[in-house]
Amino acid sequence: MSKKILNKKGITQLIIILIGVLSILAISELVIFFIEKNQNKDIIKNNKATAEPLLDNSLKRLKQQEKTIKKEQTIKAKKEQNKEQGRRARKQEKYNYNNISSTTKDLSKCDELDTLKAKDNCYKDVAIAKQDSSICNKIKDYDVAIKDDCYNKIAQAKKDSSICNNIKAHGIIKDFCYYDVAKIKRDASICGEINEQANRDECYDAIARIKHNTSICDMIINQNVKDSCYSGINRVKQSVSICGKIENQLLRAICYIKIAKAKQNLSICDKIKNQFYINVCYRDVAIAKQDSSICNKIKDQKIKTDCYNKIK
Repeated sequence: MSKKILNKKGITQLIIILIGVLSILAISELVIFFIEKNQNKDIIKNNKATAEPLLDNSLKRLKQQEKTIKKEQTIKAKKEQNKEQGRRARKQEKYNYNNISSTTKDLSKCDELDTLKAKDNCYKDVAIAKQDSSICNKIKDYDVAIKDDCYNKIAQAKKDSSICNNIKAHGIIKDFCYYDVAKIKRDASICGEINEQANRDECYDAIARIKHNTSICDMIINQNVKDSCYSGINRVKQSVSICGKIENQLLRAICYIKIAKAKQNLSICDKIKNQFYINVCYRDVAIAKQDSSICNKIKDQKIKTDCYNKIK
């Protein structure tokens, strides 16, 4: 009996000891937790204290850079504005002088200009206003384009191709001076002064169309340009004989077809050598005359069907 009592007491003491140990351990954990928590707070405070000055410095640098960029942009914009104002002022000055000089035909106004280019343009304007090609000679030789344009404009104004001879730049500028005067005067003989064959042919073509004169087309060297010249004139003249002058088979056939249709003359179609174009010609004449019997002459089935379908 006494042994049982002792065993119970031993167990009780053991339990009490275990509870004490666990309590000590729990208290130790709490102490460690609070210590670590306080340490983390100190670390955060220290980091914050270190980071805040760095952030402030970065923001200051960014603001300073932004101010510098804005200042540079303002200076650049001001410079551009001053340049533009200067350009406008020079342009207005040039306009004022040139306007006065060309209106009053006063060369002395040109001499008051600052730059050589402004003076040259002023001389050109006065020369054109007075239609006096001798004034073009005052333009400096280094600025050939202005001088040549001066002669070109006066040659057109006076309808005098001999002035074109003063143009120094050989080639297209001089050629088109003759070309322009020839068109104004409707004089094909001036085209002969043109140096380049292509430009000369174009000149003959233009005058021939203006005057509806196929004999001028005959002067053209390039056959394609010549055929185009005949075709262009024949749109007005509607002449079967002119179609015969065209060498290109397609253009010649189209020429005959248009006249046959316009005149509703079936016999013109027989002048065409290519059977396909003959069929087209028959169809167009049949439709123009609204005569389905002509469709029977067509040998191509598709064109024949189209012919019947287009006649009411």
